[in-house]
Amino acid sequence: MLADIPRHGIYFETVNNVTMPVNGLMYILSTGCQWASLPKDLPPRSTVNDYFCRWNYDGTLDRIHHALYVQCRQMAGLETSPTAAIIDSQSVKSAEKDPMGQRTAELW
Repeated sequence: MLADIPRHGIYFETVNNVTMPVNGLMYILSTGCQWASLPKDLPPRSTVNDYFCRWNYDGTLDRIHHALYVQCRQMAGLETSPTAAIIDSQSVKSAEKDPMGQRTAELW
């Protein structure tokens, strides 16, 4: 079946080249533009959005993020996963509040 698919032309470039959808996603992330404002030299917004939704659903975006995170930490000479965290008292106080700004202990 794969032998029947031509290795050139629009079908092959559209199905097998994910560089253009990635470029579309990077354009949206770097400029903050609306989906409808993608330039004409990038794929249609529906194509870029479909890739984004599919990669978000199947965890591809999370895997890419983790791989880049590990690579950046290695380049900085750090361990791939942090071993300690610092929590200040202000963070703890704000975490104790409910969304309405009241302390949860005061509600009971």
